[in-house]
Amino acid sequence: MSNPGEARIQHVRAKTLTLHWHEGAAAIYSVGTQPGKPGERSARLVTGGGDNNVRIWKVNYNEEGSDVVGVEILSSITKHTQAVNCVRFNSTGDLLATASDDGTIMIWEMSDTVVQEFGQDVDDDIKESWVLKVACFASNMSEIYDICWSPDSKYICCGLMDNIIRIFSVVTGSMVKQIAEHSHYVQGVAWDPRGDYICSQSADRSVHVYKVSTNESGELV
Repeated sequence: MSNPGEARIQHVRAKTLTLHWHEGAAAIYSVGTQPGKPGERSARLVTGGGDNNVRIWKVNYNEEGSDVVGVEILSSITKHTQAVNCVRFNSTGDLLATASDDGTIMIWEMSDTVVQEFGQDVDDDIKESWVLKVACFASNMSEIYDICWSPDSKYICCGLMDNIIRIFSVVTGSMVKQIAEHSHYVQGVAWDPRGDYICSQSADRSVHVYKVSTNESGELV
């Protein structure tokens, strides 16, 4: 009989999924999963690569839904001009944010139909299309290392190679706030689930925690 005070050890089964769809065997720099509805498993997997592209995949499960049996390509996003360092779905899974060394954050939503790019043939492997909702541009085009969504999906926070944290409006794409207190690259950012704090971590070997201030309308100030 186990001691009630002892920690319970849970075993996790791992499966290796090899994705050979980024061009030239390019490195995969970021991966994200689309949140499922309550009681449902994630429907999509997204990867960002060193080939400047974003790939969206369907996750296939066995009949019991207890194990992943593979993935298949659904869509490709090819609008970034440099390596894609970070990919993140928002909390409801209807918006996808991608960030790149080209200094842009692009926010995508799925189209009702497969969209053919001008001058390109329809790819039989492409089963859905994601269209650009808004683009956010770093003022000096500095490389973006990490991004995070606000819990209400109204804002995107990013950490950049110019040592600055920037926050953008998802509606307009405009910058609403920046924080320049780190002395080296900002490599990680996180927004707490209650929306009260933003954390950042930097190559200056520090972690900063900031209190989020809003007005009566819930807008950042």
